[in-house]
Amino acid sequence: MAVNTEVPRSASPSPYPTEVAEAWSVSRTAQYLQMSDRNVRRLSSDGRLSGYKVPGRGGHEWRILKDSAQAYKQRQQVDNRTQIVQVSESEHLQKFLDGLAELSEAIGGYTAQVKESQQETVEALAGVLDSRLERIERLLEQNHRSIWQRLWPWSKGGTDND
Repeated sequence: MAVNTEVPRSASPSPYPTEVAEAWSVSRTAQYLQMSDRNVRRLSSDGRLSGYKVPGRGGHEWRILKDSAQAYKQRQQVDNRTQIVQVSESEHLQKFLDGLAELSEAIGGYTAQVKESQQETVEALAGVLDSRLERIERLLEQNHRSIWQRLWPWSKGGTDND
């Protein structure tokens, strides 16, 4: 038994949809999407909005599928939220970097204070060491004198003006 593969003439494909989904005019779609008619036509031509052309008063007019317009609006809202999140993240990052810069400046100032304090401490310790060294030298000098000279510095050879 042979299968008939011929398409009957009445079943020829039509340039217009046979099942009519709810479709809006360009101006209704523009109102819904809050943009100009021109942008809606451009989006339809680019394929970002699904629609079809029908004969109209001044030629063919676009009809935009309602589902397509709603999906486009949803995508736009998601894109807007993504941009808001990205802006928010970049603002947080900028605040973090600003905080790091302030911290770096504070550490730099603190480091300078610590260096200055260390320098003062080193100078003070050097002064103490110098005085201790002089004291040790005097004690060693006194140790070389006889006990008699140590007890009576005015005696012979003991002209100590300490």
